[in-house]
Amino acid sequence: MRLIRKIKTTVFGAIDTVVGSLENHEAILESSLKTARINLGKAKARLNYVNSERLKLEQLAKSEEEEALLWIERARTTADREKAIECLKRHEQLKKKAKLGLEMAIQQKVHEDKLSKEIHQVEEKLRILEQKKNIFKVRAAKAEVLADPELDLEEIFNRWDETITSLDTAQDTLAGEFESHEENQRLSQLLDSIKQN
Repeated sequence: MRLIRKIKTTVFGAIDTVVGSLENHEAILESSLKTARINLGKAKARLNYVNSERLKLEQLAKSEEEEALLWIERARTTADREKAIECLKRHEQLKKKAKLGLEMAIQQKVHEDKLSKEIHQVEEKLRILEQKKNIFKVRAAKAEVLADPELDLEEIFNRWDETITSLDTAQDTLAGEFESHEENQRLSQLLDSIKQN
């Protein structure tokens, strides 16, 4: 349970630090999420250990129950009264041990279920935080694009338009020069032909 609290404290403490910090938010957040994932992995390993220990307790309680039944059967079949009483004592001892082991297994199952539920809650919160991180990364990228004067897209289109317009104008000027020269030649030829007639 302490591990789950530690995970929660780590995640939420780190988030508060990220929100209040003016440093590289993404790196701080990623570091905090990485630490939380490591702690979550440790909690899952502990859950697996608790589960296997509970299963061992249940198996031991079951075998003690079976052995207790064997001792009661021995008490029935033994002709010697002293041995029969000793068999009943062992039967009762094993029954008590089996009951105690079963109670411990039940308590462990309750703790196991609680730990499992908390792990799922932390996993869900981590998933939500990952989504938030991705949203903030997109927002940050958008803000960088819009804030960067070198990447002002409207300005790029304006410069492109000026370049195209100046090229069009240069072509029109060149065409105009040729047309004017050709017109002057035509008029000069017309004048020469008029003068000859």
